[in-house]
Amino acid sequence: MKQLRALPVDAGGEPVAARFIPLCRPGLGPEEEHAVIQALRSGWLTSGPQVKTFEDMFAGAVHASHAVAVSSCTAALHLCLAELGIGPGDEVITSPITWASTANTIINMGATLRFTDVDPVTLNMNPACLEAALTERTKAIIPVHIAGHPCAMDAIRAIAAKRRIPVIEDAAHALGARYKGRPIGMEGPCCFSFYAIKNITTMEGGMITVNDATRASRLRLLASNGMASTAWDRYGRSAVSTPAEVIWPGYKYALGNVNAAMGIEQLKKFEAFRASRRRIAEMYLSVLAGMEELEVPSVSGDVEHAWHLFIIRLNLDKLSCSRNEIVHDLRRENIGTGINFYGLHLHHYYANTLGMRPEDFPVATDISNRIISLPLYPQLSDRHIHEVVSALKKVLSYRRKAR
Repeated sequence: MKQLRALPVDAGGEPVAARFIPLCRPGLGPEEEHAVIQALRSGWLTSGPQVKTFEDMFAGAVHASHAVAVSSCTAALHLCLAELGIGPGDEVITSPITWASTANTIINMGATLRFTDVDPVTLNMNPACLEAALTERTKAIIPVHIAGHPCAMDAIRAIAAKRRIPVIEDAAHALGARYKGRPIGMEGPCCFSFYAIKNITTMEGGMITVNDATRASRLRLLASNGMASTAWDRYGRSAVSTPAEVIWPGYKYALGNVNAAMGIEQLKKFEAFRASRRRIAEMYLSVLAGMEELEVPSVSGDVEHAWHLFIIRLNLDKLSCSRNEIVHDLRRENIGTGINFYGLHLHHYYANTLGMRPEDFPVATDISNRIISLPLYPQLSDRHIHEVVSALKKVLSYRRKAR
């Protein structure tokens, strides 16, 4: 049996892990279950009292003045751009190493999407490339804190300030991260995600943090169909007798009361989640560092990583196969992985419709074919970590190029 486990499954061996270890999973318990049931029984499923409580708790957690709860991070990005009046003729710059929502939102608003290459170490927006990408039509910049490692925000904000260009942070991965001692979300506008696999979840959901009361009011208005009141305001005990009016043509993006109830319980657990993610990441770093077939993540000295993802980079010149084959091999070993992310400029739509080429963003192109995300979530046990590492070492050893 020991000899069989030393061989990859496709070579006739046995898998390292007896049961499948997923890339990620939400950390839910009886507290969330109870909160959701209570919200359901209250009759307030959409807008309701838990939303305001969740917003206040979240604002406090990231040291922001205001937080606006919405239905997703995609909705948050859309609202921030809409509040700025972004539309046809405007250009918005972001990173190609991100989830499709960031770029799709820009395109669907009729604006022109522009990418800028990424830093080869952090995988985040490269400030030097950003400056070169600016034009007179640039109306917004969206840096993405990939995996939970903060972008070089001082440099990005300084570049933007020279031309008075607004900056909107995509912090879908970055709850719990800090930049030079400041929590991501403190400065805003900053967009967070509470999707099922994020650092906290509301099943689906998002949040915008800002430090301007007027802006927060506008965003909240836009998220509620442009109406000055929500259903909770209109039909609750303290409801006013006047009809609701549309102040600004908005969207149906408000977070539901049931989702917020879950979010409140998740926030109570967040510091424990954060500590677990950091511990797991440190274990990976200690046992994988020095392997010639891969590179582990590097953390800048002036940041605290949120560790939403643990992304390794394969040194393909040391291996006899592609990244995708390694992913396949690991799956056969019962290890779930992710590719976060395959550069958007390489996707069919962006390449063929927008004319983007791999050589336009060489760093993003290179890492797109080398990165793999390893399992990382608070419930991951030491045994699971050992199995992930053992499977990775086994597969890489088997796929190592002959010398």
